[in-house]
Order: sequence, then structure tokens, then C-alpha cells
Amino acid sequence: IFALLPGLSRSGITISVAMLLGISNKEATKFSFLMAIPLLFGAGFLEFISITDYSKVFDISLLFAFISSFLTGYLVINWLLKIISKGKFYLFSIYCFTLSFILFIK
Repeated sequence: IFALLPGLSRSGITISVAMLLGISNKEATKFSFLMAIPLLFGAGFLEFISITDYSKVFDISLLFAFISSFLTGYLVINWLLKIISKGKFYLFSIYCFTLSFILFIK
């Protein structure tokens, strides 16, 4: 529930608590992102079954959005894994604060 607050992330909280419980930072990070896979598939499935007009589902702009989201997510997760494996988890908090500030302004 804390992830609903601006500036807090589900993965950040999961990783932090796992590290407090003695789990290695790299394993905690992997677990956090693997834990999101069923949630993301479930949310995507619920959205897909709620579509009433399937003619707009396979639009080129949606394909571009999917590819750009996938690449962005992949790059950010790799970046985060490198940061955490170096023991610099505090840099992730700077990322979260910056992103929440940008989103709060909009």
C-alpha cells in the first residue's frame, strides 16, 4: 500500500525489506522484478478482455508504444541491477524522488 504514495515504489520497498531480512541485494532485486510479472500479465489480461472494439487494438502506434515500453523497462531494470550489485542502492532513491517530482508537477 505504501507504493501508492508519490516517490515510493513497489520494487524499492520490496528490495529494502528483503535486504533488511538478510537477503543479498542482487537476489532481492531479482525477486522484486520477478514478483511483478504475474501482476503485469494479469492487469494486461483484464484490460484486454474489457476492450469493446478490437479493430483499434492492433494499431501501429500501440505497437510502437509496446516496443518503447519494453525497451525502456529492460534498460532501467538492467541499470538498477548494476547499481544494486555495486552496493549503491541509494541512487535508486534519487531516481524515485526525481520521477515523483516530475510526475507531481504534471
